[in-house]
Amino acid sequence: MPNARTVTRFKEIRLVNRTFERGNRTIKGVGMLLHQGRPAWKLWFDIEPVVTPKLRERMERSIAGGTR
Repeated sequence: MPNARTVTRFKEIRLVNRTFERGNRTIKGVGMLLHQGRPAWKLWFDIEPVVTPKLRERMERSIAGGTR
C-alpha cells in the first residue's frame, strides 16, 4: 500500500507536468513552509527561527530524502 508521501508526490508530478504543458511557471513551497512555520515555532516552543539560505538548503535536502 502506498504511503501518503508516495501519493502526494504522484499527484504533485502530474500537476507539475500539466503546468509545464500549459506554459505556466512553477515554484517550490519550501519558502512558504519555512516562513509560515516561524509563528508556529514561536507559539509551541517560544523559539522564533531565522530563515537563512543554510536552513532552506537543509530543509530541501531533508524533503528530498538526503541528510539533514
